[in-house]
Amino acid sequence: MKQTFISKTIVLLLTSRVLIDIIFSNQKPQLLIALYTISTLTISAYLILTTKAAKGLSSLVLIFILMSAVLASFLNSNVDFLDHINFSLQILTPIIFLLACSGKQKVLMQSGIRFKKYIAAPALFLILIFSFLDYKQNNLGQSFFDYYANNPNHVFAQTSLKISLLFLQSIPLLIAGFILLGLLNVRSTILALIFSISMFHKSSLLQKRRLFKIVILATIAIILVLSFVDINQILERAVFKNRTAGNTQDIDNLSSGRSEMYAYYVKYLIEKYTFTDWLIGKGPIWLDPKEFNLSAHNDFLNLLVSYGILGFSLISYAYYKFFSTLPKRIRPAASISFIILFLVNGVVFHQSTILFSLLYLYLTPTQLPPSQKH
Repeated sequence: MKQTFISKTIVLLLTSRVLIDIIFSNQKPQLLIALYTISTLTISAYLILTTKAAKGLSSLVLIFILMSAVLASFLNSNVDFLDHINFSLQILTPIIFLLACSGKQKVLMQSGIRFKKYIAAPALFLILIFSFLDYKQNNLGQSFFDYYANNPNHVFAQTSLKISLLFLQSIPLLIAGFILLGLLNVRSTILALIFSISMFHKSSLLQKRRLFKIVILATIAIILVLSFVDINQILERAVFKNRTAGNTQDIDNLSSGRSEMYAYYVKYLIEKYTFTDWLIGKGPIWLDPKEFNLSAHNDFLNLLVSYGILGFSLISYAYYKFFSTLPKRIRPAASISFIILFLVNGVVFHQSTILFSLLYLYLTPTQLPPSQKH
């Protein structure tokens, strides 16, 4: 009875965050975020306190060390106090929640199955509706495809990706998720889903007969697409994002300007960081009015700049600890999407989508113990 109540509470928490992300994808009301943060931390505290002593204590120790690293970064930072606190809550809230959940596999099993059964498919449909409403409100005469090529919505895309990962064994819904990602045209999420599908179905794909059929079907599909669509249009939309190609700026066009941001932050670290800065960081410097006002779109650089080697290592270990609790069959597919977004998009800084990680802890009801399959 208690486990069922906790499971339903987690599903309610996640569903509320899904709705917040979808309805307020561009600018979220601070009151809603505050309520969500308080609720998440309260549930996390309860989960840790009701976990077996050894696991609960190890999570508490890691959380304490993480908070100490964040405090050290704050003391070494010029960023405004409230901005630093708000930023740190964005980073720590999902980490604390996932660490709390790592000791509650059965509860998570039930939560993931309930969310998949009742919420996931409607959520994909809701994302499609709100992405269309966002387009109608702001398109300025562009087509739907051109609008999202030039105005990517990473919250829509990352939410769609995490929900799509729940359907790795349901081909129709997986195709629907893939089509939605194609419409939103955020390349990192499309790449992450392709790699996750490949990792999850690796054993099937490597069978000679199936591999042969896949190659044949893929060849036919490519031929049909190229028969009706100009290859240059595909490259412009999916690769260069409708930016000018064919000149010395090809690399910047291909990376959507990320290469310039990466170069700036690498140079900043080399030229301006002291030993202490390298060790504990200087906080989110892009929130300092005197500094460059864009983050790196890369969690490795963002975390290194903000929390130094110490904070980056602790945060990386916290996520490693969570992902190591995944069943072996799911672990590669779940981890690869996280790693891709970590390196090219900034998944840690889209904190709500990190919470979706627990939803693919258990992808199908068949993974429930026999006594709980009903």
